[in-house]
Amino acid sequence: MLVNYFDGVFMNNKIPLETTTFNDFVQYDILKSALDQSVHFEEIEVERPCSPVGLEEYWYLSKTGDDVWRLIRPDPPYRGSWSKI
Repeated sequence: MLVNYFDGVFMNNKIPLETTTFNDFVQYDILKSALDQSVHFEEIEVERPCSPVGLEEYWYLSKTGDDVWRLIRPDPPYRGSWSKI
């Protein structure tokens, strides 16, 4: 299920655990900052980029469930995304 980033998913510095898109760069920056400060996610090396066109992409390992998540920066008209790999 694809949801909008601020439709009740991301509040009080909680990191959403479902696929999310962004309305603007501010929303992306808030999530990126929360991930960088989180004790529950660790940034890891990107093994296979999502896009061949060079979008800014980060991968994070969830320390609580061993899931890998992908954060892709918006590049209009693409809205960016946060999703489980």
